[in-house]
Amino acid sequence: MLTPEEGIMAIKDNRLPDEVESLESQKKFKEYKDDGLYEPIMGGPETQMKMQDKTIKSQEKIHKETIDKQEQSAPKVAIPKQDPGRPPGIDTPQPKDRKPGKIGEKMSKAKYSLKKVKENFDLASKLGDKVEGVLMTKHKLKKLSNEQIEVASQITGLIVANEDPKDWNKVTKIRKYIKTPLDTNRERI
Repeated sequence: MLTPEEGIMAIKDNRLPDEVESLESQKKFKEYKDDGLYEPIMGGPETQMKMQDKTIKSQEKIHKETIDKQEQSAPKVAIPKQDPGRPPGIDTPQPKDRKPGKIGEKMSKAKYSLKKVKENFDLASKLGDKVEGVLMTKHKLKKLSNEQIEVASQITGLIVANEDPKDWNKVTKIRKYIKTPLDTNRERI
């Protein structure tokens, strides 16, 4: 199995890496995979586990929103406000170098639309199928081998990384990346 860099080099230079180059490249690639990089867009045990986690989190969020709506429509009961922290009467000296501020103050304020993420995931899945179809048509195949499916997955990843989602399923874009599978949009990457 070639690493993405070896695959691109093999296509570009029309040569496979020698054993020493490949061994070094594979070790580096394994480190990246262990860090969670280079996961296939579709399939793969890591991806499936992540998708299950996302589904569970999504269901928990929907459940929480339902409960929040029910609580909002329930009659309000006045509860006396208490200061957070230690119970009254317990005095513990605080460190002098402690800076005032709220816990979690530096948390990210980025917000993502779960609906948009799902739409893009569905688009990427359809793109992967379309890339495989274009490859089968181009090479006059009825079925792709595992290696060819991996190449299709890498090409799909390049398209996702370099193009706007509205352009992902355009056959001209797919053919362009099949012909020259290289990153073309450094700003977007």
